Amino acid sequence: MKVNQERSNKKVLFVGRHNNDIDWISPVVNQGIENGWNCYYFIATPYIEISKDFRLSYLRAKSCNIFGVFDVYKNPITRILFSLKRVKASRMLLDKILYRRIDEKKMRNLLRNINPSIIVFDHTCRILETKSNTRPPFGLDHIFSWAEDMNIPCLSLPHGLIFFDLVRKGTYNCFNHYKQVFSANDLQTKFLHKGGVEPSKIILGGASRFDAYWLKTLDEILPRNTLIDKKINNYYTIVFFATKMVYDYDFKGLINWLKILAEDKEIFLIVQPHPRGQKKKSFKELFNLDNVIIDDSTPSSLLIRYGDCVSTLVSSVVTEAVCLNKPILYPKFLHKKDTVFDDGDVSLILNDVSDTKKALSSLKREEFKPKNDKFLAKYVYPKTKFTAQYIWRNIVENHKTL
Repeated sequence: MKVNQERSNKKVLFVGRHNNDIDWISPVVNQGIENGWNCYYFIATPYIEISKDFRLSYLRAKSCNIFGVFDVYKNPITRILFSLKRVKASRMLLDKILYRRIDEKKMRNLLRNINPSIIVFDHTCRILETKSNTRPPFGLDHIFSWAEDMNIPCLSLPHGLIFFDLVRKGTYNCFNHYKQVFSANDLQTKFLHKGGVEPSKIILGGASRFDAYWLKTLDEILPRNTLIDKKINNYYTIVFFATKMVYDYDFKGLINWLKILAEDKEIFLIVQPHPRGQKKKSFKELFNLDNVIIDDSTPSSLLIRYGDCVSTLVSSVVTEAVCLNKPILYPKFLHKKDTVFDDGDVSLILNDVSDTKKALSSLKREEFKPKNDKFLAKYVYPKTKFTAQYIWRNIVENHKTL
């Protein structure tokens, strides 16, 4: 990618909270770096170990300055308190202890030293709608207030793809304080409109997480998992990505279906729990099966590359499998929602549990050939396959006065 030397003195601060946000923001950070900008990245959670994250390590090696909440906590004892997680302390308790311990003075001094021309957030509101907290956690509120005081424009990038007509309680009016809100596809644009975001603020940019240039980069930087390398040898591997219970599906039925998959001894099954859904122990009925792994730590991008086939109910993570031309095994019978995976071009759809064995036979014989072009154009790449580059250009073009 060509470096724009004219803008080499410009500074941009990126802010991400969850693991998923890092997936969506990092490709855009990479574009900022490759186009000559000085990029800073604040990881607004104590639950991601910055030094061990392969995506952040890659960006740091390319000169991105990355810092986290422990750099702006009020005192060093906070890190000790957080180490309680190693003795299985409740995450809810830790949140209560750590939530408000960000030092506003330290944060403002840090922001003043960075002096960004623009701040790019993930998909977060400044005013929250929960009863327990009305302000965003871990220093985000201090960043918002400093940006407002200094008249620094703030933008929002997407967090995940919307794959069905989601009904949301409340509104997205709180997003109107952003100068721009990027949308990944038309479904998300519609969702934002219905939620009260001003249409003039929304830019349809596509799914930055699945930017074609970034996917090739992942092929080079993803760490291998030697345990999985050994176990899946000579198997047909299916990777299932679980979904939060908020989507109201038959979890017991899901466990029974996963057992049916594992009954086929030519199949190796990898199950990844949702990071904010059921924990690993929720899948304990599968623990003793020789051809099943419950994996809550390996990067999803690597698991997808291990899989011959990927399965889910509504998780947008599996979109990466569609981009890589892998088939989707879709157990439609486990829930009642209409989703984009009802598209038979990309998914092998199971309308009843009894369809499972026939579907597995078709997959192992490679009889099902996914046709992904229309799906990708509609839901992932509405403008271009180089989505992160497209979003970055929009950021720059819409802020020429910076």
